[in-house]
Amino acid sequence: MQALEQQCFSLPWSEAQCRAAFTHEAFAAFGLWGRTGLAGYVSVYHTRDEVEILNIAIVPDMRRKGLGRRLLRLVLRLARKMGMNKISLEVREGNAPAIALYDACGFTCAGKRRKYYVDTGEDALIYICSL
Repeated sequence: MQALEQQCFSLPWSEAQCRAAFTHEAFAAFGLWGRTGLAGYVSVYHTRDEVEILNIAIVPDMRRKGLGRRLLRLVLRLARKMGMNKISLEVREGNAPAIALYDACGFTCAGKRRKYYVDTGEDALIYICSL
């Protein structure tokens, strides 16, 4: 996991800069570099108590290697270390791979936001993980 952390913190900041950003309301992005470039990333917005995951994306040919789960667990571990209380995110109801990922990492569905996605008018499921 240490090697994963070193790779993750190379985009766009150093580990020290990311930890400093987590002490304030901020946006942060953690990327995972593969042999041929960026393999995946997760972007978050947070306050002192809560992290909201804005996006998590893995390059299609890398999805079966568990990188999404590893990146998500890295964010969970860092949030716990910083004393945050919960992590939340929204996901499209039809996004079965993402829902399976969140379920596997301890998130639970806490409700629904009607017409959350402006582009399609779809509802969003709200997932929460208490730390």
